Amino acid sequence: MSRWEPLHPDFVVAMRVLDALGLPHAELWRLLRPVAARLGIPRPTYARVRRFAIAERRRKGEHNEALNRVLCDLFAGRSPLKR
Repeated sequence: MSRWEPLHPDFVVAMRVLDALGLPHAELWRLLRPVAARLGIPRPTYARVRRFAIAERRRKGEHNEALNRVLCDLFAGRSPLKR
């Protein structure tokens, strides 16, 4: 059995949009109130929002690093694809 129930997809979308603004975890958590009211369910706990934001920021950082490597190869005239 998993430790956490899956987040409602609307919370995930809202947290990704709000996290893109670089908000602190507490502000991100507070701004989920309207989403919870619209859905009629309680918002995720602060700890859950914090864990999500940390994981999302790590994922974005890894994605940016990979993108930078590809772009550096392209600008250097190397193909990122192996033939």
